[in-house]
Amino acid sequence: MMGLFLLFTSTDVRGARLDNTIGVVKNARGSLVIIRGAGTQDRVKGSAILPLFEGDELRSESGCQAVIEFHDGTRIALNEHTTFIIRSRPAKGGIVRIIRMLLGEVWVKTSAKPDPLEFETPVAKAAVSGTELNVRVADDGRSQLTVLEGTVDFWSAGVNCSIQPSTQSIGQRGKPCTPPVPVDGSLVTGWSQQLMKLVRTVATIRAKGSGVRPQKASSAAQARLLAERAAKADAYRNLLEAAYGVLVTSSTSVKDLATQNDSVRTTLDGFIRGASLVGVRHLDDGTVEVEMEIRLNREFWAIFPRV
Repeated sequence: MMGLFLLFTSTDVRGARLDNTIGVVKNARGSLVIIRGAGTQDRVKGSAILPLFEGDELRSESGCQAVIEFHDGTRIALNEHTTFIIRSRPAKGGIVRIIRMLLGEVWVKTSAKPDPLEFETPVAKAAVSGTELNVRVADDGRSQLTVLEGTVDFWSAGVNCSIQPSTQSIGQRGKPCTPPVPVDGSLVTGWSQQLMKLVRTVATIRAKGSGVRPQKASSAAQARLLAERAAKADAYRNLLEAAYGVLVTSSTSVKDLATQNDSVRTTLDGFIRGASLVGVRHLDDGTVEVEMEIRLNREFWAIFPRV
């Protein structure tokens, strides 16, 4: 029996991660079950950010749609009734991430420089490089591949089909992949595009802050500078509060860990100080508003012990 894998290749092959997280999951709708490698479960309802680890199994229940984002920026949206397991295998210069898809539907958008990534379903295989696509797997393993961007080499029963943008092919057990046929991608990805509007940036938190120009400043320039400094300090505090609300498990928040551990709290505060400035607004009343953001990358998750 031949398995299907979708291989995302890149000339930029990254090395091993500094910690054991591989990305984050953002549950946007419904109830998402994450089965961890040790057999423990996290059940998330509603919107929450959780770290992803090697060996995690994700199951989207009825009415659930969720998005995951790997550290390289590649995003995968899960439709309801979808199950897959995250694996990896050694490769030159690092590892290849493997998504072993058992059932359901996913939309995939690779980053500009993706880490090597493979998709597996029960009946065929395909290789892609820097692309956007949709994969649907039926109960019997029948796999429908729709390519939206890029070109995909799609194998089934030893036969290779080159799938071009805006075309679709089907892999079935023991049968060659079907010749690609033109398809309106919007009809296939309508569900994922609606979902992505709710989850615009999976692994980034943003916060705003405001500051007032002091009346006793020695000059207008100094007043402006002090107001911006106060607005940034306010934004940092708000970012920290937002980070406190991020979940490490479905029952443990960042705030829980920071409260229990002074080192975690201190390290987190230093991490937040590395936030980027998104924009500055000077209002007519003299108030300054700033917006800042911080990406929840591998350095963020390395702050916390795995619980």
